[in-house]
Amino acid sequence: MEVSSGGSCADAEKLWRASRPDLAILDYVLPDGNAIDLIQKFKDSDATVPIIILTGHGTIDLAVNAVKSGADNFLTKPANPSALLVVIERSLENSCNR
Repeated sequence: MEVSSGGSCADAEKLWRASRPDLAILDYVLPDGNAIDLIQKFKDSDATVPIIILTGHGTIDLAVNAVKSGADNFLTKPANPSALLVVIERSLENSCNR
């Protein structure tokens, strides 16, 4: 398993273009935008890649907006590592069935 990370929307877009990931975990708040800005771009490129949004600014409205925009899951920080692992595993399993 290979993990790549970036600190901005621009970094995330470069990483996405360099090699399509099996899964994307995006922080909602980024210095040059937010995860909602990226979801549609990523889903337009490859709708089969699951996207998980993590945020310290979680609200019901934000979660609904993220899922409507194409996020597969929405978790608030600090995320429980065991719960995050379950979400990752389920997201990857579901993407194989698409």
